Amino acid sequence: MANLARLMGLPGKVGIDGSKVHQSYLDGQYADIDTYCMQDVFQTAWIYQRYSYISGKITLEQYRSAADALLVFVREIPEQEEFASKVDEKTMRIVT
Repeated sequence: MANLARLMGLPGKVGIDGSKVHQSYLDGQYADIDTYCMQDVFQTAWIYQRYSYISGKITLEQYRSAADALLVFVREIPEQEEFASKVDEKTMRIVT
């Protein structure tokens, strides 16, 4: 998923990755795990939106509107600031 996300202008994993989740749990770093998991949720949503566009279920304008709305939402979450700052908006929005 991280590779597909990067192709779409998304950052992939930011902060911890899956290999560090268990240790983070043992160390009681639950907020870091939450941040990590939410990044998967957001990127899955963007991937689904892109799939919906390329499969003809939504228009480019609908895709851009949904992708932009998700980015606005993610930017409002303080724990996702680093993640949001690494989104390549031009690639994410399919700007030619």
